[in-house]
Amino acid sequence: MKTYGLWQKRTTQRVHNRAFVLMAMALLVGGGCSRTDGKVQHVRPASSGVPGGAGGDWNSAYRGFPTSDWFWNNVGPGDTIMLSAGTYIGPWSIKQGGTKEKPVVVTRATNKQHGKSRGWRSAMEGGVRIIRGGIGIDVDNIVIDGIEWAAIHIDVPPVDGAAGIGTTKPVQNLTLRHLQIEGPGWNDTHNVRGMDLTPSNGRSKNVRIEKCEIYNIGNAIYTLNTDNINIQRCRIHHINNEGDVHENVWYSEGCSSGVFRWNTVYRSVAEGVFLRGDQSDFHICGNLFLRSWYGVATKKGYKHTAIVVHNNTFVDVHFPVALKDERDEAWVTNNLFYPAEKGLILQEDVEHDYNWYGDKVNLGEPNGVIGLGRNPFLSASEDDYRLTRRSSAVDRGVGIKRCRKDAFGTERGFDGAWDIGAYERTGDDVSMAVPTNLVIIDEVEEKNE
Repeated sequence: MKTYGLWQKRTTQRVHNRAFVLMAMALLVGGGCSRTDGKVQHVRPASSGVPGGAGGDWNSAYRGFPTSDWFWNNVGPGDTIMLSAGTYIGPWSIKQGGTKEKPVVVTRATNKQHGKSRGWRSAMEGGVRIIRGGIGIDVDNIVIDGIEWAAIHIDVPPVDGAAGIGTTKPVQNLTLRHLQIEGPGWNDTHNVRGMDLTPSNGRSKNVRIEKCEIYNIGNAIYTLNTDNINIQRCRIHHINNEGDVHENVWYSEGCSSGVFRWNTVYRSVAEGVFLRGDQSDFHICGNLFLRSWYGVATKKGYKHTAIVVHNNTFVDVHFPVALKDERDEAWVTNNLFYPAEKGLILQEDVEHDYNWYGDKVNLGEPNGVIGLGRNPFLSASEDDYRLTRRSSAVDRGVGIKRCRKDAFGTERGFDGAWDIGAYERTGDDVSMAVPTNLVIIDEVEEKNE
């Protein structure tokens, strides 16, 4: 049974590593916010000190996240629930959805977009934090958007069954964007999840998770019986559990048509992207897996079909690709394994070629590249994993129809040949410094084909 309650203070391991500037730039590609055509409901923290109202403007803002039926009975397609900065008490439950064309949007208010101006002050723009519980969603057509990176922060309490985002019923058209979910800690023993999207019966459809950060937790994303899942531009790290929990970056069971692209996964003692239960049509591409236990794995005893693992970079990953069932039908191409190919598990029917191996073997691939121990990166010491001009991974890949852009929006093969690894080489051998005037451009979208 899922719970969204109980909270206690704790010390957590936060990540402040300036070396991940390049990754952050890739994650920040794209901006904008969710827009709807309905009315705006204004919400402030319960501790804001202002009298509670019906939410028509900021002077009459609803205090605390709405729980009453009369509030939700007045929410309809295209409506937006605007949250001012501050700390909110969970758990939350979203009780009314919209339509596919006009979803109900829960978002953070900004100086640029905050609904009614009456009562608004610039100090009300800022981060939103949810404590003592997460957000339950059992209705269709919902968007939760923090607008900017990590602007809605959810603390997952140390209680078995707790989750930052949870569903118990089938949902359709769910978008989760710009959320930061923090678990109870690296050494925690509780069975908790960052996103627990597991309907107890039926099937969910069309789930999109982008530009989210999940860390200090045993399971980052858990999906069950869901069709058409897109996880992109996320940062998932420090996934570990000291109890009996099976740790995963993304655990997927009984799902189909999944995309995991342009994500950064690091420092995780977990089975990475873990597929179980006769699943099909998964594309895992353009990701950076760094200093972790597993990258991509399947469960022995189940048949997985149309699994494509391509143009990923694996650095110091013990088991970068572990496809464990002899019936798995998969293609593993254009991947870069550094410093060596240790831990690769590829069954006989898995097709693999055009991969770059840091050691002195290429697993018999006709077009595989042997790196001979040479470092192919601009600056691995600064976690800049773009390719150098002289890297043997440049122009040695093969063209693939899907995931034709890297995380920066660069067209793969723009110079006539595909590169191997997560990032297509574009320019001079200069490692990027911390940007002082980073411009957020329109998102480079690439529809599933």
